[in-house]
Amino acid sequence: MSKENVRDIKAEEVAQGCSTDQYAEGEIRVIQFRTGFKRFKVACNTSQRLLDALNANDAFRSYSERHVSKEIIIRRATGKVPGAAVKSDFPCCLLESDEILDINFICKEGNIATSQETVKSSSLHKYKTFYIRTRGKIMKRIMSNNELALNVDYVCVYALKGATLKTALRRDGRFSDEIFNNTCELMDIFKDASYDLSLPVDCLCEDQFEIYVRWSKQSTSDMQQSSANNEVEQSIASNEAPADPPTTELSQQPRNENQTKQTKKRRKTEKPTGSLTKGRVTEITWKSEKSIFPSSIEELLRDHCKQLLETLKDKPEVQQLFNVEFGKSIKNFSEVSRVKELAKISDAVCVIVVNKSALGTGFLLFDRFVLTNAHVVKEHLLQEDSVHRNLAVTLEAAFNYEHQFSKEFEFLQIKEDLALYLLETDDKMVDGKHLDYALLELNIDPPSKYPQLLSFYKDNPPNSDFIYIVGHPNCETKKVDVCCIIDTKNQLQAINKHKQENPICPYVSWQIWPCLRENQITYDTCFFHGASGSPVFDEHYFLIGVHTGGFAYKDSNNKTRSVIEYCISMKSIRESIFETGPPDITELLHKFEEAQIDKKKQREQNEEPMQTDN
Repeated sequence: MSKENVRDIKAEEVAQGCSTDQYAEGEIRVIQFRTGFKRFKVACNTSQRLLDALNANDAFRSYSERHVSKEIIIRRATGKVPGAAVKSDFPCCLLESDEILDINFICKEGNIATSQETVKSSSLHKYKTFYIRTRGKIMKRIMSNNELALNVDYVCVYALKGATLKTALRRDGRFSDEIFNNTCELMDIFKDASYDLSLPVDCLCEDQFEIYVRWSKQSTSDMQQSSANNEVEQSIASNEAPADPPTTELSQQPRNENQTKQTKKRRKTEKPTGSLTKGRVTEITWKSEKSIFPSSIEELLRDHCKQLLETLKDKPEVQQLFNVEFGKSIKNFSEVSRVKELAKISDAVCVIVVNKSALGTGFLLFDRFVLTNAHVVKEHLLQEDSVHRNLAVTLEAAFNYEHQFSKEFEFLQIKEDLALYLLETDDKMVDGKHLDYALLELNIDPPSKYPQLLSFYKDNPPNSDFIYIVGHPNCETKKVDVCCIIDTKNQLQAINKHKQENPICPYVSWQIWPCLRENQITYDTCFFHGASGSPVFDEHYFLIGVHTGGFAYKDSNNKTRSVIEYCISMKSIRESIFETGPPDITELLHKFEEAQIDKKKQREQNEEPMQTDN
């Protein structure tokens, strides 16, 4: 928002006899906010701004610090328009007691809406609220940040009574400047009524509107650009040099009039060369009769650059560099059909939840059994050291958590008796292998739409250079990370490289490398807390492991970093289930694998060409 707009808003507030510097003391009410599955309560004063009230909560501050480079979205879960996004400076007096707010963050784009000086009052009757659709009529993009329009259908706008609609939208700060550069009006979505932006907000009911462009006028920058383009085209057509283009903020102004005259005089001696395609300039090259360098220096530069290019072309390491980079870019391409296949497979991934708070990630392995890491559920065991481990609380597996505000979550309850639990410490490891997994049994059979990922397992999958991890990092919405495998022989080199690039790293190489086991696959990923238990696929979409952990630390900006991460191979987990699992579970596993073999044989028979007699 420009300084002139802010001054206009302040002038209007002063004219209405309102103070922007003092809070009126109000009542205390309790509101709730959610980050994913976690819900928190916070007390706020009705004279406060919403963000000030939320910042008083440690959990919110910690959550927002992890997304400091992003823009916050605060959505009302209830109300006249559920899911409408409010500004961070929304007055708390406009919120209901125990109202639930959903918190999310999106990428910053364009002009970010910043908190303006808000008219602070604890009186609900001094404000007017209304809802505007994030996509306009005729003018599709009306929000400064297009990511907001993709995630939210409506925004809730508040204003002091007596303010105009135009002032209310300007103060809000989330709307594109194009709204104010054109003649727009608000159209009531459910009533046949329109409102000019010069009208006061008092004339609105608490209804839903969309922005309609009555007529459009070309912005100043577009007119200048169009004028400049026409001038260049006309000049080229007449074989004359164009006049000086309009100066911009980045152009340097002439120091005096004499210098300007000399510049124009010099340009008259220059001949533009170029080509015109349908009246447009495709390339212009200015040839000056006088070089800016003395001839000796110009020749020296020319010869030196030519020799340098020839030398670089002959160097094998330079050629190898270009070849390697080109090869990487080709490998990173994926066919659309393959991407769709991964999306379908990822439906089996879920969040392990206790009392609507997420613990970690899991996935449907086979039948009604969900696989995750043992350390995900460790704190909720009734007796950790007992032979038959039971859960002290009721856990659930939440599927379809793919959107922050999705209502398609499907919670499937987990039995209190753990089917299998194995968490091996360093002193209990067998054959140098590390195991950390828990097999959880659902109370009911899961819907058939969720694939059973054991059907994507293969004993000896082909070699792979990179992997896919599908999970819920930070216990947030489902995400996919593509990362390169760090081969065993390159592990120490990768650790040392991270240490060199990150001096603040508290680990030393010999604290990490000896701790890596033979049944672990190592890589570099951004999946940290909350992603434990995520399935790991190779580039052919075979299930090869369960993402388990890494060597994490906090950097100077309090951001989580990790030296190296690893998953436990699915092969070692499967062998362990057969060796230590109860007979009824191993029998089910054996039957499942036999059924998969029969299905594969059937598919192969159907794909064989039919034999015909000649």
